[in-house]
Amino acid sequence: MENHASGLPLQSAARWNCRVDEELRRELLARCEEDQRIRNLVSAQPGRHMVRLPEELAAEWQRIDEENTRWLAEVLSARGWPGRTLVGEEGAGAAWLLAQHADRDPVRQQAFLHALRSAAGQGQASLTWSDADMDEFGEDRAMKPLAASPMRIARPSHDLRAAERFWVDGLGLDVLFRADDSAEGGHALLMVGWPGAAWHLELVGDPEDATPAAPTEEDLLVLYLGGEVDEDLVRRLVDAGGTRVSARNPYWDRWGITIADPDGYRLVLSSLSWP
Repeated sequence: MENHASGLPLQSAARWNCRVDEELRRELLARCEEDQRIRNLVSAQPGRHMVRLPEELAAEWQRIDEENTRWLAEVLSARGWPGRTLVGEEGAGAAWLLAQHADRDPVRQQAFLHALRSAAGQGQASLTWSDADMDEFGEDRAMKPLAASPMRIARPSHDLRAAERFWVDGLGLDVLFRADDSAEGGHALLMVGWPGAAWHLELVGDPEDATPAAPTEEDLLVLYLGGEVDEDLVRRLVDAGGTRVSARNPYWDRWGITIADPDGYRLVLSSLSWP
């Protein structure tokens, strides 16, 4: 197993002398810095927004997360959980961050969670994640939702082609999955979102309106852009079948623009940042 920063092998467990392993600590901090660098690139810059994640950036994000996950799994196997005694307070915090972002590999992340809980019980790791998300985590207990758990928002759609035009051509989401009415349940499906994001939309075809879309004026999907809304984006959404509408709550008119999709569900492009 090689050091990411220097290319040097990690010290074996037999050579550890109960003092902080500076080489391992520096490696954790370097990987943590890289983790935050790519996430800062993905996040919209103040006063700007990103409606479609460039493929190269999405691929780099995935590569970094997957490499960090594999590396941390090797450390766990060879050295145990990198806690405060082994890598210091900052190093232990960096290990915690890498474990949080290992959600592309649920099996390894589960191993990280178990190791983190054990380390927390020995005072070697922060209890923040352990207490909040793992209080009842274990092989004999049901999993609890985590901050990294993917979220699917499912909606009926009268016309999947029109919906795809709005969400993909208009907003810039990617088609993540599609199926015709031979899929389980007998409904055509369209899933759209950004690769690597923790949420996506599932649009369920319902051309006969057996379960018609029933959006209200308060059913909102809000995207926080952190800056002025691009009027070109608004025009593109309208050209793609959207309808610009006034919000029921004037708060959203003050801080954004509301556009209804072809099924009547409302998308708010907010100039605010979150959190």
